[in-house]
Amino acid sequence: MDGDSVSVSINGQSQALSAPTPSIPFYTGVATVPDGDISYQYVVDGKPEAFTRILPATSNITFNDLYGRSISYKPLPPFPNPLPNRPKWTRESPLLPLYDYAYVPVLHFTTDPGQLTQFNNMSIPYVTTTFTIFYANGAQTFQNVVVALHQDEPIYEAKRALSIGLTGADSINGRKYFKLRDLAREPTQMREVTYGGMLHACGLVTPNQIHVRVYINKIPYGLFAMTDYTRVKNGIQGNTREGFAASAFFNGSPPAPIIDWFEGSGNFAYLGDDPAAYKQYESRNDLSPTVKDLIPSLKLLANINGTQEGADAFAQTWDIDQIFISMIFEYLCESWDGYWSNSRNYAFYLDPVTNKWFYITQDFDYTFSMYSRGDTPNSTYQVWENNQARPLIPKDPPTTMPLINNLLAVPSYRKRFEDTLVAIVKYLYNPVAFNQRVLAHAERLAEEIKWDLSNPRLMPGNPNRWTYEQFLSGVNGTGATGGAKYSLTRYVQARAETVAKQFNFQWNPVAQDAPAVPPITGAAPPPSNDPVTGGRSIDDQPVRKAATSGAVSKGLVQMLMAGVVGLSAVFIVYV
Repeated sequence: MDGDSVSVSINGQSQALSAPTPSIPFYTGVATVPDGDISYQYVVDGKPEAFTRILPATSNITFNDLYGRSISYKPLPPFPNPLPNRPKWTRESPLLPLYDYAYVPVLHFTTDPGQLTQFNNMSIPYVTTTFTIFYANGAQTFQNVVVALHQDEPIYEAKRALSIGLTGADSINGRKYFKLRDLAREPTQMREVTYGGMLHACGLVTPNQIHVRVYINKIPYGLFAMTDYTRVKNGIQGNTREGFAASAFFNGSPPAPIIDWFEGSGNFAYLGDDPAAYKQYESRNDLSPTVKDLIPSLKLLANINGTQEGADAFAQTWDIDQIFISMIFEYLCESWDGYWSNSRNYAFYLDPVTNKWFYITQDFDYTFSMYSRGDTPNSTYQVWENNQARPLIPKDPPTTMPLINNLLAVPSYRKRFEDTLVAIVKYLYNPVAFNQRVLAHAERLAEEIKWDLSNPRLMPGNPNRWTYEQFLSGVNGTGATGGAKYSLTRYVQARAETVAKQFNFQWNPVAQDAPAVPPITGAAPPPSNDPVTGGRSIDDQPVRKAATSGAVSKGLVQMLMAGVVGLSAVFIVYV
């Protein structure tokens, strides 16, 4: 909301706040306060918040509070690392301040009102904006930012996915392109971020995600998942694939142009040496890479023929951990719209540092029994291997998935896959570790979900289809809800029980990282200088780190310049 009068009540005493930028309802102020913990409330147009906040005596500045949101900053229990023998992945751009899961950032876009009306009516594909993002304790402002309709979205959703493209040299820690996933098709709005969080706990290279609130011209647009962007199908200008690879593999600064980046709907079958046979692998890269670089590795894949030598030769050209862990989670989470069952929603990149292809999984909304297509949590991974979990859709996927099945035909690689599966279920994908994180996250999101469902949708299509009660039951209920046959916690429990029964083990009774163990065997080891594999987690990083790139907002500059000495305190709120 926006207000004509904004103040903060500190121990019952009122202190006016001001907005440095009139187009953004972001208010700051400095007040003299007594020693000790401080009780305070924000008041907008005479209406105080329904709760009281506490500024502890150890702090003299608030987080970026949001009027009416009682939780500003709440660290979440981390997903445990089930594979501690994997080296940390160190080649990615810094995650903070954006990907800090203790906070829900606020995104505010300012654009021409007339163009916004056309954009909301979907008569124009994008608008150019001034974009300000508020982190837990900082902000950045960018000019000439394109916000576009995500064109491959069906028009029946009134809450539509959007794309963001920063221009020129602007970036958020080396990241220039983002997708705002609408989360409209599932009632918890947690599947995308939860799935991605588990992948990152295992060290996979895959897009990051975080929940954000979005406003345009002070108008609420809803709760979205802001995610690293790997494809372009709209008015975003620039090389989005190169942008993702630069941030994921080169800390935002690649040493040379990025070429071999693809997305596709193929099954990685070898179709001969003619590049024309591989048109199902898309590349919209401005540098026009050639699929010829991929064909030799597909030939090696086809020629494994159940032999150790064949699999080891292929493993010199592809990162096996990226494949195995991705497929394990497709099975565990019933990601029926992924590669193993549907040959969709992936990218792959030839990393020039290691000279290996990386399989990069993405898009996790149809998971955990959401619109289930032919699988149950009682099935073993062999059901997927034997092509019995294919979704029942008009355009059937290929009947064989060699990128995983050809490797499983080799005994040592199957053992490596199964050992990895057991480790993930024993320490991460089980009711103890999963519930600790997800239930805390659901509690954190409760206010965000209520806010999102209370907002009218501004674009054509189906408005809110879920309720807050469906959110609750979708997280931890006992029955089917909102298009899913199981709640998140019940699905994970059932699938974990299936794996534990098949391999005769018990998952860890406490949520903690797995102990260091000898490396999982079953393939030729990577070269000693190979930095491919690596676990990493946002939870490993310190919080409240200042923004490091882009223009810091004027409001924040004024707040910092005011200084905080003695018994003064800074109060900051978005209304």
